[in-house]
Amino acid sequence: MENALQSELRRAANDRIFESVVVEGGENGYFACECGSGACCQQIEISLVEYAASRSGRILFPGHEIA
Repeated sequence: MENALQSELRRAANDRIFESVVVEGGENGYFACECGSGACCQQIEISLVEYAASRSGRILFPGHEIA
């Protein structure tokens, strides 16, 4: 259960980051890995277009899986 909560909290934070980057007129952002591990602190730099396309799933740092 904790992994799902961590993942959802990071997803919500990433949505706020996305909105902030849009307001600032940026094209790329640094987003938190949504793997759900409480110890994970990896970030992924992706374009806003890539971010929007990924919302049907999770943003994961390479090699990370949802626990």
